[in-house]
This record gives sequence, structure tokens and C-alpha cells, in this order.
Amino acid sequence: MNSGKTIRDYLRNNGITVDDFAKGIHRSRSAAYKILAANSISTSLLYDISFHLGHNFFHELSDHFDEITNKYSGG
Repeated sequence: MNSGKTIRDYLRNNGITVDDFAKGIHRSRSAAYKILAANSISTSLLYDISFHLGHNFFHELSDHFDEITNKYSGG
């Protein structure tokens, strides 16, 4: 799961600007762009983002993990 892409897609699908995203997570615009470009981010940052956007990205991560686990375990 590419964390930055997942968050970018969520912002795009919900009409949320990078400026609004940055303000909501108390980061600069350039820091927000770095987050959106990152393959992975810390769990504490993901928590802040999930809280601000009212969307459980941990659930998406868990679903992605389940898909991969099932694929490689033959389930």
C-alpha cells in the first residue's frame, strides 16, 4: 500500500485541497506534498491524518494486508 497515493486519492475523490489538508494536520504546504509523495508514513502521522479527514486509513491498510496475506497463503 502506498500511503501517499492512498491519501492523495482520498483528497481528490472528496474535493479536499492540499492547502486545506495541510492546515488540518498543522503542517506546511510543502510538508503536505512530501506526505502525499511518500510511500510510507509513521503511524502517528497516519492517525493525525485519519482523525482530521474522518477516514480510517488503518482500516484500508488492514484490508490491504488481508488481501496480500490471503494471496500468499493460498486463502
